[in-house]
Amino acid sequence: MEKKKQEEIGGLKIESGIPMPKRQAKGAYEKIVDIMNVDDSIFCKTYKELNRVRLGLINAGKPKEYKFRTGKVEGGFRIWRLK
Repeated sequence: MEKKKQEEIGGLKIESGIPMPKRQAKGAYEKIVDIMNVDDSIFCKTYKELNRVRLGLINAGKPKEYKFRTGKVEGGFRIWRLK
């Protein structure tokens, strides 16, 4: 039987030997990345929304090495899938 390690640093407990739960269903950004083609874009009204969506797409697209570009357009911002 494997010995479980436990250590506390700065009030955070580091533990080993804890099994990870099974992954949940795909999140919204993973679904968007799955259906988005190269040169497709998403419109965002605010810069705050742009950053939220951009980070979600980047993280969801990392395993597939997708690339995105943002730009200011009339009335808001857009995020394009490049790769």
